[in-house]
Amino acid sequence: MSADTLIPNTAVHSAPMSVLFADLAGSTALFESLGNTQAAALVTECTEVMALAVRAGGGDVVKVLGDGVLCVFPRPERALAAARELRKAIAVKDLEVNVGVEHGDVVYREGDVFGDAVNLAARLSDVAQRGEILVGEGAYAQLDAVWRSACRSLSRIVLKGKSTASPVWRLESQDEMQTGPFVPYTQIAPPENTGAMRAAGVPELRLLTPAGESLKLEGRRGLSLVLGRTDSAQVQLEDARVSRAHASLSWQVDHFVLADHSSNGTWLRFAGANNVHTLRRTSMPLVGSGQFSLGASLTEPVPEITLGFEVAVKP
Repeated sequence: MSADTLIPNTAVHSAPMSVLFADLAGSTALFESLGNTQAAALVTECTEVMALAVRAGGGDVVKVLGDGVLCVFPRPERALAAARELRKAIAVKDLEVNVGVEHGDVVYREGDVFGDAVNLAARLSDVAQRGEILVGEGAYAQLDAVWRSACRSLSRIVLKGKSTASPVWRLESQDEMQTGPFVPYTQIAPPENTGAMRAAGVPELRLLTPAGESLKLEGRRGLSLVLGRTDSAQVQLEDARVSRAHASLSWQVDHFVLADHSSNGTWLRFAGANNVHTLRRTSMPLVGSGQFSLGASLTEPVPEITLGFEVAVKP
């Protein structure tokens, strides 16, 4: 390994590294609006700016992939710091970048990198919303307490090529952090006291799907139910407004949690309440009963994408 690069000189080498994949958002629209020549020049300029931020942060650019860059860092903290810097640098040009960061064993071969961490970083970049920095489970596990406090859990998301949903975190921007420390949804006080539920029996979530199915879920550790259009979703809704892995239901500490992972959002209303809660990559505990819809507001409920729920206690 040379003195100024993380990429080894040997033909094949394996080592734990943090992988960053950054992709310029909306580049296709640039070619339509600016024309090929001007758009290509702007995209090239943006990838060069990203590469500079990566190298300044102690990382290596493995390769440039059209409108994105694939990079490696020795630690995820450095990768996330560089991600913030390159996001700011691209914002100066009135553009946004989607970033995925994962940590794990990486195989180096002839100047390129391979491995599950590489694939996951790319997949995280694919599902990130404009300007988001998403963090995989391997990277999050390596972070210190300060960086962990800057990450917001998105619960579990089904990533392309994975048979099960993967835990994902979102790195908050500096502006978002200045509004106050983030409280993970597992610590949010639900609208009612659910602490007595466990003592009374086994908490149960009854879910009524648009197809008329009634599902019963017990509140136990490890529960994770995905709702969406993907074939691997336990509750499938074939509607264009619903994302492939739109939302999930899980059991967190002492209550059920509805988490949104979608492009269009999820809307939630508790029975007897007038206000509707909008979830956009956020989560909320479920208590009592109510409705939630995937991809369209509950102000005018659409039966095809609206589900009912009731939280009860099974003796």
